Amino acid sequence: MSKRMITLNGATAFSAFGFSFNWDERQISSVYINNESTGTSDSLSLKLSGQPWTIRRLSFDSSAPGTPLSLTITDANDGVVGRRLDLVQLPSDGNVNITLHDTRIRYLSGGADSNVTLSLGSQQTKHVELYDARQSKVTLGDGAVQTLMLSQGNDTVTGGSGYVGFIDFDEGNNTFIGGSGYVGSIRSNGNNTFELKGGADSVSLGSGTSKVVVSGGFVGAITSFSGTNTVTIGAGGEVRSIGFSGGIDKVSVAGRVEQVSLGSNKDTLTITGNGRVNQADLGDGNNSFRMSGEQVNSVIAYDGNDSFTVTSGNINQIAAGGGNNKFILKGGWIGAIQSYEGNDTVTLSGTAQVNTLSLGNGINKVKTAAGWVDHIATGDGADTISLGAGGAGSVTTGGGNDLVRTGAGWVDSLSTGEGNDTVTLAKGGVGTLRLGGGDDRVIVQAQDPANGLLLSGGQGVDTLDLSQFSKGVVITLNNLGAWQNPAAKNGNIDGAGKGYLAVTGFENVQGSAGADRIEGNELANRLTGGLGNDTLIGGAGNDTLLGGGGNDVFVFSAGSGTDRIEGFTAGADRIQIAGADSLTDLTFTSLGATETRIDMGAIHIVVTGLSLGQLQDAGNFMF
Repeated sequence: MSKRMITLNGATAFSAFGFSFNWDERQISSVYINNESTGTSDSLSLKLSGQPWTIRRLSFDSSAPGTPLSLTITDANDGVVGRRLDLVQLPSDGNVNITLHDTRIRYLSGGADSNVTLSLGSQQTKHVELYDARQSKVTLGDGAVQTLMLSQGNDTVTGGSGYVGFIDFDEGNNTFIGGSGYVGSIRSNGNNTFELKGGADSVSLGSGTSKVVVSGGFVGAITSFSGTNTVTIGAGGEVRSIGFSGGIDKVSVAGRVEQVSLGSNKDTLTITGNGRVNQADLGDGNNSFRMSGEQVNSVIAYDGNDSFTVTSGNINQIAAGGGNNKFILKGGWIGAIQSYEGNDTVTLSGTAQVNTLSLGNGINKVKTAAGWVDHIATGDGADTISLGAGGAGSVTTGGGNDLVRTGAGWVDSLSTGEGNDTVTLAKGGVGTLRLGGGDDRVIVQAQDPANGLLLSGGQGVDTLDLSQFSKGVVITLNNLGAWQNPAAKNGNIDGAGKGYLAVTGFENVQGSAGADRIEGNELANRLTGGLGNDTLIGGAGNDTLLGGGGNDVFVFSAGSGTDRIEGFTAGADRIQIAGADSLTDLTFTSLGATETRIDMGAIHIVVTGLSLGQLQDAGNFMF
């Protein structure tokens, strides 16, 4: 094994391994050094010093396979500018260490199967080519580097303050720790750990596993095809576009990103702090979007079961495609949420606010809390909507058997579509309720006394359910939508009550547990008193009256139609027929063992559950 040390200073002749060289006016056209040993390793150390000089070509080689040459080049840190190596060709199989300060290497190549450590200084380097090296470690300085081509092994590049035009990482485990200098573009096909501080035009990641941090500066584009990537945009970072396809990608933004496009896999986009994103395209797949940042203009997701969690910040629009999507809204403001086919779940908690929530066909579930929702619309499907203290502007449901429940907050308007819907109106109340087709049920709870609820039935047989009132109610379906005060004593419109109702288009009424007075209209009504001593008046039309528990009174007059009484209790309930003074005014006809008809002129009543003998008793009537 041989060791050689020489100095390149532009004046002193030098030799190594049998090769000798002389300077000609501080220049040498070509220096070629080949180690002399066979079967052993040699080492050569070069010191670069002195006033400006030039070597056009500096080449190193090994004499034969298995005889590696290790090379060390050290530049004197003396501030002298003008020493120049136009082309340096590195030896094979050894270890190469080059440290530059003010000497310039214009082109650097070679180093097959060598471990190369390169530190560049203040001068410009045009091209570094280390394709065939075993691995490389490069530290950039103040000078610009036009092209840096690295090996297929594990490469590390540490940035400086100078500009780098192009860095090409091949396969292997690659590391880039950027400095304050700007990078034109970075390309890699391996597994990468990159941190950019000074910005870059583009970063192209291969099919490996990459971790990229943009802690500062501006990056034009970050792209990857089929790789698995984790990208973090720090508070000081800004990126124009991020584009991935395939792989499982994770992107976190605390800075600024103009556009993010993810692939068709299980990807995650997280926005925190002062993070801002103009447009996010999550692609297909089961993706996760998490927002606690400052501003997002639009988020688009396609087929897949996507999850959206918003804690704070503003989002103008979220559009989700087919799939069973989940929206967890804990705070912040969202202009519009549009979700298409699928069974979606939307949960608002805290003070989260949404202007427009539009869900497609499917079995959707919506639950709100203290935050305001201006408009909710669902498509066909059996949807469930539960509104909280924040209330809502308008709620519209499509076809299907929907369940809608208001809470302590006010709702301006509520409309249901086709299907047998159930609507529960809690204390917060609703300005206008319009029912669509189907047999719907509206459950009204005790309201704020100042509330006025305008309730309109639709096609089908609709039921007004007042069973949640703790005391008796007075309600009629026969007043053409005039205001009523059902919980006030005797229904006094000016009395102390539990909210006002204006009712049109309903066929049925369910009373409370108290003493109710319920009157039908010209339609075929079903009036149910429930517990308490109720008074039921069918009115015109063929009605069904069910008193329930208590001592109930069933009232009939001319034009009542053919009515039916169910659940009549002999000796407790009574029938009042206008114009009837005694049993002799009535005609009784047995329709079976437990069904009897009463006739008086145009008044026809069928009583079920009693035989003729049980019913034909004056104690069952009010004369």
